[in-house]
Amino acid sequence: MANLKEGDRVQIVVREQTSSDVKERSYYPYMGGLRGTIYRLYSDGRAAVQIDLDSLPEAVLTRHTEVQERMKTRWIESLSEEARSRLTPEEREFHLNYVLLVRVEDLQPEGKRTRTAQTTAAKEPARSDDTLAPPTARARRTPSAKAESPSLFDAGETAPKRKTLEELEKAEEEFLKSRQQRRR
Repeated sequence: MANLKEGDRVQIVVREQTSSDVKERSYYPYMGGLRGTIYRLYSDGRAAVQIDLDSLPEAVLTRHTEVQERMKTRWIESLSEEARSRLTPEEREFHLNYVLLVRVEDLQPEGKRTRTAQTTAAKEPARSDDTLAPPTARARRTPSAKAESPSLFDAGETAPKRKTLEELEKAEEEFLKSRQQRRR
């Protein structure tokens, strides 16, 4: 078992679900093969993994997208008309993370294959339904797409600087001026 730390890219191993998994609710068959980034490690041997949406089965991804859109709509509708009109297109974006809590021993560094993962996958019969196909059978994210949406944990990347109150007020004032000029 490799020493994993927060920010590491990992893949959840493919294995059979045991009775202790059911009792502890710690592993489900659909989790096998999902890829993501360790968001947080806990002292009890568990890890919160932020799952890459492109590794989700199609049915789960569809449901996740539907929930995300509903939450976005509810959030937008909860804002006043004035607040809604001030939102930029970037601020209107709403992304819902998909995070799973798994045991650390069920994780492996991304791209690394274990013997149990290969034998279990080889024993499974081929399924005609694409929504039940293992994540490795679906298209993967292209390098160009990854470059367009860097993860929070990319090496050397720092969080953007938060604007001060004065900077926010100045930006708001400039926005309102430009809006008035457009109306004329």
